[in-house]
Parts: sequence; C-alpha cells; structure tokens
Amino acid sequence: IILSCIISILVLAIAYWIRRLYRFKKKLDENKDNIEAGIVVRKINKIEEDMTFTMSPLLGTLEEMQERLDKNLELLARYKRGEMFDSEYTITQLKERNEKLRAEMNRLKKEEQEKAALYSNSRLGKKKMKRDKMDFGQQGAE
Repeated sequence: IILSCIISILVLAIAYWIRRLYRFKKKLDENKDNIEAGIVVRKINKIEEDMTFTMSPLLGTLEEMQERLDKNLELLARYKRGEMFDSEYTITQLKERNEKLRAEMNRLKKEEQEKAALYSNSRLGKKKMKRDKMDFGQQGAE
C-alpha cells in the first residue's frame, strides 16, 4: 500500500511537472518577439558601451556653439522688441516695386491697344481681334 501511494504521488508530481513545462513553453512562444528584441537591445547596449563619442569638428567646440546660441537669442530678442525691423525701408521697397509693376502694366496695355489698332486697320474692322496666349507671354501646356 505504501508503495502504491508513493508511485501515485510520483505519477501526479510528474504530470504536474509536465503541465508546468507545457505552460512555460506556451508563454515562451507568446513572448518570443519580446525576447528577441531584448537580446538585440542588449547587443546594442554592449556596442554603445565600447564606443566613445566626440564632438564633430564641423560644429566646433561646445563654447563656440554656446556663443552662437547666445548671439541668436540676442538677435531674436531684438526682433521681438522691434529694434531690427525697419518698416520705412520695407515700405519704400514695396512702393518702388508697385511703381515698376504699374509701369509694366501700362506698357503692356499700350502695346495691346497698338496691336488692336493695327489689326483693325488691316482687316478694316470686319472681325474682332482674336487674342492669343502668346500676346500675353503665356505658353500652352505641351
């Protein structure tokens, strides 16, 4: 009787152990991607530990970068206060450009009127002048 109890306890223990191993394998399969990602992260961390980081010579030293940052911040503050904005200069520029555009527009209108007058004289006014894209300096899609 004692022998059969020991054997039955052993069978139950082996069955429980097999069930636990099956559950462990199932969880391992579910987390396989995470485990592989962890292995890759460890490899990357090991590589990064061996690396030494240095400043790029194109950027200059840390002090030079700080000086440039301070200078840019000062310029930004001056723009915000309105010290760097010359409104008269930009208004005069816009006025000059506006005058140039008006002169160009008047010249183009005059040329159009001259073409219309020439065309009406040559056709004796029988037909209206057909306007072409080329008269306005445009080109059609090809």
